[in-house]
Amino acid sequence: MKIKKLIQLLGILIVIISCTQPSSNDSESEFSIITETESLGSTPQDVYFIFTNSSSSTTKVAPEVNNNTRNLDSNLAQDKEEITYTSNRFSHSYGIIEEIREYESLPINFQYDNSRTVSSPVFSYTEFPDNPNVDSKDFYISNTGSTTVRSTNRYYETMNNGTKDITLSIWVADESWVTGGSKNDLITSEMITALASSFLIAGPGNDIYDWVTGIYGEPWGDQPYPYLLPLAAADNITILLYDIDNDDADAITNGGTVGYFWSKDNFKYNAISDPGSNERIMFYIDSSMFAHADDLGPWEVADSWPSTVISTLAHEFQHMIHFYQKQILNGISSSTDTWINEMCSLVTEDFLSNKLNVTGPRGLINAGDAGNYPIDEGRLPLFNYWNENSFMIWDYNDSDLVLRDYSSAYAFGAFLARNYGGAALFQQIVQSSFTDENALVNAVNTINSTNLDFKDLLVAWGEAAIHTSDTTYTPGYNTGAYFTSDLNGITYNLGSIDLNNYDPQIFFYDSNWVMQEMGPGTNILYKAGSNLTGEQSWNLIVPRGVTVTTVLMDS
Repeated sequence: MKIKKLIQLLGILIVIISCTQPSSNDSESEFSIITETESLGSTPQDVYFIFTNSSSSTTKVAPEVNNNTRNLDSNLAQDKEEITYTSNRFSHSYGIIEEIREYESLPINFQYDNSRTVSSPVFSYTEFPDNPNVDSKDFYISNTGSTTVRSTNRYYETMNNGTKDITLSIWVADESWVTGGSKNDLITSEMITALASSFLIAGPGNDIYDWVTGIYGEPWGDQPYPYLLPLAAADNITILLYDIDNDDADAITNGGTVGYFWSKDNFKYNAISDPGSNERIMFYIDSSMFAHADDLGPWEVADSWPSTVISTLAHEFQHMIHFYQKQILNGISSSTDTWINEMCSLVTEDFLSNKLNVTGPRGLINAGDAGNYPIDEGRLPLFNYWNENSFMIWDYNDSDLVLRDYSSAYAFGAFLARNYGGAALFQQIVQSSFTDENALVNAVNTINSTNLDFKDLLVAWGEAAIHTSDTTYTPGYNTGAYFTSDLNGITYNLGSIDLNNYDPQIFFYDSNWVMQEMGPGTNILYKAGSNLTGEQSWNLIVPRGVTVTTVLMDS
């Protein structure tokens, strides 16, 4: 749908009438009218505005820029939501929905069954002996105990990582196993070996377990709650492979859930009112995706879906550790904001992508530089087109919107990691007692001895996006080489990012587009003109609580 802009800035009354009506989330209907004047001299300049809504809870109506964008082609304004964008950038990786179920989001002390207590609760814990030769069991895949999947233990090994012994057991749903299985793509022993060797092998600093715990700490340990698993469970990790959404081959073409961690399994079986705990420190991986080879060729772990699953192991492992390090050790009675937890997992994939030889969320394999146009893998193509999306409102119920959320959360986290402390920054975020944006702000200021607030970080992020091709701009996305950080004897490399090397390139609003309302924690990037000289002025209509930053660049 194309919308012709007809109303110009004629006065306060006209301004208010011409603005987008406030959404139901916006209780603030006041506006500021700002005249922005720049003396640009004789050197041609491109002019950008960054509109920033730093509220963590309030949606703002759309700002407006009057006098039309200079030296751009059209005065026709299109509604971005009405445009169907088609591109090969919507490859299989954009169907991924990592469905992280924070167990009911209930406080820890309310997640067990109070009706079973008499004077003081006594909870039993059953250790299941994993023996690959004989062990088969039903795993609960719901928190009610009503849905199970029959599985067999296909791998059981204890390794010493240089510090302690750790046991990894891998179970596979019988319907997904190469012998007797009914699924389109079936798991083999070769696949199990590849999965196991990516997650845990003997020796220090050489696998997902060491690299992720090197940043965030242990996935489980001592804790004061009688209804949670004891210390004895800490060094035993279980991975269950099954067809998560029962979508089999459809997941390969349409996308689906690659993996998840569910904290229900950290509870003792008889401690929760709906008995669905498997009493294990475990996470779940989709078997059909992991077993799928590229182009009907022989299966290799480097194939698209298997490598995506390997990266997802790191993603889900962060969720597992996050639950223990933040909620349990800090005694916090609420869940971390979803966007923070997901951002940490996405950046964990980023930290490990060159170690695992996978594209990761950046969309590049083992390249310190920013690559070359057109890159259509990873999370950033979707962020480029929807960079005004609010990652603070997590849209689990909409498969398209939630992919925007993952993309935006990664883009913000990737910026923070590359500029404010790398691995040490994200360790602070996960281990802090804050569960909202204060976790980020406090970590940034602690590590960098600064006094920044959330708005400062959002504005700096917007500026970095505009300067994305400039390898000298700081704080930025792109040095032309790796950003490195060292923590606990491990070096983590993050490759440079040039958003203009992705397809599509980064989107800027201008007079051709109707700006959208601003969700919490968002920037709108607006290109006000190109190749401008001399004195230039713009009239801006800005909702209360939204800040405006002007960025000038040589054309």
